[in-house]
Amino acid sequence: MEIDGNGSCNRPAIMVTNDDGIDAPGLRALVQVLVSAARYIVQVCAPDSEKSAVSHSITWRHPLAVKQADIPGATAFAVSGTPADCASLGISKALFPSVPDLNSLELISSKLILFSYSLVLHIQITSAHSVYSGTVGGAREAFFNGIPAISVSYDWYVLIFDGDIAAKLSFFFHVKYHSISIVCYQGGFIWGAGKSQISDFTLSAKACLPIIDAVLAEVKNQSYPQRCFLNIDLPTNVANHKGYKLTKQGKSIFKMGWRDVTSDTRGGKMLSTMTMETDTAGSAETDAQNVSADHRLFQREVKGAEADQEDGTDFPSLRDGYITVTPLGAISRAEMDCYAFFEDWLPKAAERFASSAL
Repeated sequence: MEIDGNGSCNRPAIMVTNDDGIDAPGLRALVQVLVSAARYIVQVCAPDSEKSAVSHSITWRHPLAVKQADIPGATAFAVSGTPADCASLGISKALFPSVPDLNSLELISSKLILFSYSLVLHIQITSAHSVYSGTVGGAREAFFNGIPAISVSYDWYVLIFDGDIAAKLSFFFHVKYHSISIVCYQGGFIWGAGKSQISDFTLSAKACLPIIDAVLAEVKNQSYPQRCFLNIDLPTNVANHKGYKLTKQGKSIFKMGWRDVTSDTRGGKMLSTMTMETDTAGSAETDAQNVSADHRLFQREVKGAEADQEDGTDFPSLRDGYITVTPLGAISRAEMDCYAFFEDWLPKAAERFASSAL
């Protein structure tokens, strides 16, 4: 928190982390938007490489390597650990001297908020997928330590699959999820959500500003609920979103299975939105002679999905074009009193702070 000459607090400190890595375009877009707003102290403590789907895992047996990163307008560090590691380190006062003492009651009114951000997401972190998300894990770590936290994801991603996997996905996604397009590409498929462009990252970050400012106002007034944190999901066509909608955590989930693979079987490759190069690190490729009864290879595959039909849940609302705001508890839905608070709060927040996003 910034202190003026009279010892008064001027600007709230926002710490940003993610699970896509410190060089991810989503994180950079968010930081640029926050810095440009000129009303926050912006701190970044993010993984030095991609750490998607690591959930709330932490590093325990060896120290973390930390290197200062150059992000204009922010104090930034790249860390060798997980998003939860980054959140813990970033709020510990070991890295950022201005962070309030976690053991002090001042923490509740300090206006410090951890903002865990993931714009490049392989599967939206709605519903049960939030359990696997490193982004949510980072926000949850801050929540465990009494820091107001928000996790955010934007429905924008690209994957390349081999023809066999893509053939199974093509019909399923065209029928089930109309926002997803699948097109043929050199014998495989590119899986892309809508017609997203890099500029949409900035639009998504700006769309979050009303929620950020409203949360900070509640924290300043010591009226922000302490028993939950928020998960925000932005639709693919964020420029034409239908508004902010309070939702409950649903139960939609992709059903995953496993199959034996051999050296001539390749699984899905991620097309990095940072470099537009395929990442083959996760591919199972080895000499055929190494695959034996004692040395077998298994790869995940999509078996299907269960779509939540419950009214008011996150994934259907996101699919319909809303920016969903979902209160989460430590390991489940938030308590009903938290939900009741935000049910009254969200429409007022979106209206009151809408000008801050302009």
